[in-house]
Amino acid sequence: MNRKHFAIFVFCLFATAVFSQDVTLGIKMGYNSSLGFSENWESNSQSYSMENALSNGFNVGLISRFGKRIFGQVEVVFNRNYTSFSIGENTENHKVILQSIDVPVLFGVKIIDKRNFNWRLMVGPNFSFDVKSETDCEETPLSYTLRKSLIGLDCGMGFDVWHFALDFRYRLMQNRFAYQYLSGNENKTINNKPMNNFEVSVAWKFLDKNRKK
Repeated sequence: MNRKHFAIFVFCLFATAVFSQDVTLGIKMGYNSSLGFSENWESNSQSYSMENALSNGFNVGLISRFGKRIFGQVEVVFNRNYTSFSIGENTENHKVILQSIDVPVLFGVKIIDKRNFNWRLMVGPNFSFDVKSETDCEETPLSYTLRKSLIGLDCGMGFDVWHFALDFRYRLMQNRFAYQYLSGNENKTINNKPMNNFEVSVAWKFLDKNRKK
């Protein structure tokens, strides 16, 4: 599925939600972070070590939720994160800017469902598309490949209080940049493991047809 077809798919989901009798629409913003990682490798008979720092950033976007106790939730979110990496000891930090449009498609259940309060659990895939991410590999033994689109897994819980929603998410997704080193005549990637991502966000529900009377 290319970006055009996926955009049409997401638009149809939002349109379905808007005309649903149990729709919730809102805007969200929050904080996100990814755990750092360390890698060791050898290239041309030399040993190297890479330390990637904890990332910090923000997210802002739209949410659409439809259904009652069992629900679906689709979001379109802009994410921007900052991090850095260093190679070896006493070397300068190389900055990394990560930017993406993420589309989580979540399915969940309300464990507690009251008029002005609910507690939700949710899980689902997250489709992520790069938006001009940048990394600095100059003067390092590394090259990189940009992963323009990724699919991750989101899970978490949330609380709705009156017209506000507070969500806590955990996400497994590959690093946006695949860092590589030359081993013989072959480029080898050193960060193939999924990243541990965390997100907390607050949403204001400007339309909530599903709020209990």
